[in-house]
Amino acid sequence: MNTPTQALWIEEKTQLPDSDLTVLIHHPSNDEPVWLGYHDGETWRDVNAQEVQVSHWMDLPAPPGEVLEFESRDAHGALDRIVRLTRKTEFAHK
Repeated sequence: MNTPTQALWIEEKTQLPDSDLTVLIHHPSNDEPVWLGYHDGETWRDVNAQEVQVSHWMDLPAPPGEVLEFESRDAHGALDRIVRLTRKTEFAHK
């Protein structure tokens, strides 16, 4: 069974992010398996504009206290709208 985080990874051959949108990228054979990058409309690049191989990508999480809202399609084309609210963490000072 996939954990919620695993379910957010998208195979790059099934769907691409909007061009030039910074996302998390993954390829198991890269030195760092998870990195920031983007698809420039033709190829995947890391944040240093170097061409990289990508197997999966994922939207960046929302900052603490903000709402993250996105849509995704499953293998059958059904649209799932996911809304997640992250709660602000308050720390008690002693």
